[in-house]
Amino acid sequence: MAGVREVTDLDARPTSSPADRAVLAEQPFDKLLERLERERREADKQRELTICIAQAYSSAGDLGTARQQLERLLTENARDTQLLTQLATLAESEGDVNLALKYQRQLEKAAPNNRTTG
Repeated sequence: MAGVREVTDLDARPTSSPADRAVLAEQPFDKLLERLERERREADKQRELTICIAQAYSSAGDLGTARQQLERLLTENARDTQLLTQLATLAESEGDVNLALKYQRQLEKAAPNNRTTG
């Protein structure tokens, strides 16, 4: 296929480009998770790959597991606004309004100057 790299070319780095995501979309889900978990064991890639793993679960419709993955990262930095935003969105998508509000409140405390007015 023109423009699409072999999966083996992707093994050395996390997925970021549309072409990379297209190749990974063709892989069985369990193989993708196995690869991401293996790469996550490298300390310098833990955060980035945990976010990738959460996105993979979310894309597969497993929002609860996606949320659990991100909650692990939140224990390292409870004021991480990117994670809080993603967690609030996941909780809302799961229909857990109370949990979504909890994350929104944490987000407000972490970044009070970033409020949007509507």
